Amino acid sequence: MLRLHWRRQQALIKKKPVFVFVFQLDRERQTAEHLRQWVIDHQIKILNVAGPRQSQDSEAGAQVYAILKDLAG
Repeated sequence: MLRLHWRRQQALIKKKPVFVFVFQLDRERQTAEHLRQWVIDHQIKILNVAGPRQSQDSEAGAQVYAILKDLAG
């Protein structure tokens, strides 16, 4: 959590938009909609995705893939 706070703080200092979310079961679709609107609102051209290591959260990769796939349409 400390790393997340530091990364968010650094992005804000550099005046970069930040989108942070926490995975919850069956919320991928809603998250994709929020992310899609955020990308549009902030005119995002390059999206940097970061998260926990696979060893710390074995389902994170699949969840991120599902959200990004939904985001791409």
